[in-house]
Amino acid sequence: MRLILVVMFLSLPAYGKLDLRQSTQNYPVYADVLGELLNTLDAASPVKRDGKVEHGHIQHQIGWEFLFNGRTRQCQVNKLTTTVEIEYTLPRLDSYSEAVKQLWSRWYPHLAEYQRKQGLMIIAAAERLDQQLAALPQVGNCRILKKQAQRIGEQVQGELSLALQQLQQETEFGRTEKAWLVDHLN
Repeated sequence: MRLILVVMFLSLPAYGKLDLRQSTQNYPVYADVLGELLNTLDAASPVKRDGKVEHGHIQHQIGWEFLFNGRTRQCQVNKLTTTVEIEYTLPRLDSYSEAVKQLWSRWYPHLAEYQRKQGLMIIAAAERLDQQLAALPQVGNCRILKKQAQRIGEQVQGELSLALQQLQQETEFGRTEKAWLVDHLN
């Protein structure tokens, strides 16, 4: 009886958890004059898109790797690893001014939350990808299985890209989420 259980266990497909790697790159902002904070932040930001300065940014990469059993006439996924790498770029204030620190503390959490919201969308997409790849049925040819996985990956990545674009449009790149410093200056 024990031998049967072990053999059954060894023949089951093995799926790993999502391999999530998140990091934050902070760029320093040295500002002690409240009236110069926005210009100082703009000058310090390494993030430029379409000629415009952004104060926060997120980059991501979703990948997957699977091993399959093709020894029989059927091909199936035996082990799956879905990897998500997310890098946030956000400012870090260095200031002696209490007025600058107070303004920063009113604004910065909104910027960080807007970036975190995008990160959660990326993680959710990777989880969907992992589930869909894990559900791939046995097929008679491993090349077909690889093509199916590629199509699923492209579809999930495309849906994620559209969802992120929609979030940016709906929130005016975070402005309606209070993630723009300029809106906190008055």
